[in-house]
Amino acid sequence: MTQVAQGRSKGKSLLCHQCNALFVFIIFLILLAVLFGVRYRNSSIEGIWRTTSIDQKLGDDFAKRLTGLHQSPLIDDSLLTSSQMILTVKNNNVDLSFSVQVERDIFVKRLAAYHQNELLKTLKENHLVVGDLSSKERQIIENSMPASHELEMILDQAFEKLASQIGGKYNQKTGHLSAVVLKGKVNRILHTIDIKEEVAAGHTSFSKGLLTPNGYFDYTRFGKKLELLGDEKIIFKKALKKKSVKCIT
Repeated sequence: MTQVAQGRSKGKSLLCHQCNALFVFIIFLILLAVLFGVRYRNSSIEGIWRTTSIDQKLGDDFAKRLTGLHQSPLIDDSLLTSSQMILTVKNNNVDLSFSVQVERDIFVKRLAAYHQNELLKTLKENHLVVGDLSSKERQIIENSMPASHELEMILDQAFEKLASQIGGKYNQKTGHLSAVVLKGKVNRILHTIDIKEEVAAGHTSFSKGLLTPNGYFDYTRFGKKLELLGDEKIIFKKALKKKSVKCIT
């Protein structure tokens, strides 16, 4: 009888121990699910993000490659300014666009100076200076030089053609050039943006310095701050929503 009682006591103790272990395991699973849910919710990067600043060299090089002007002797940092990247995320679909400001007035002056220098170079090769020319010859040369409005038109046509080639847009009035560079998909579990397509003319050189060799970005979000980690780190800031103004009648 005593042995039977002891056996029952041990059985109850074992059952109780198993129940406790099961309870702890269930609590662990619940905590794990909660932590996963919090992590998943905090991994959302829906909305529009803008770069607070791009590394100057990276921004300038990227702008020159995007515009196909990286080998032009006429181009320097004063002609392509305000480089900016915009990350648009909707339903975990990502568009990464790049915009740059073309300083048209400075560009036109640079082109005019280039034509002038080429003329002087030609005269020098023929052992001449402007003073050696007759008034009629000087007048002919002066009339052959493109006027500012003609240079503006040539410039606008060139950038409109460029924008069309890369699937972007160019605004003649503002000199603003923009294009979607990459498309991707957010993986909220792994905290990555997987690149699905390189849009801008399909040239990998456009994304050089931005993408990892594996074709994705790691990302980390700190409130309204977002860091994209590829070959370079790019910092974005959440764009503020414009408040609608109600008219009182």
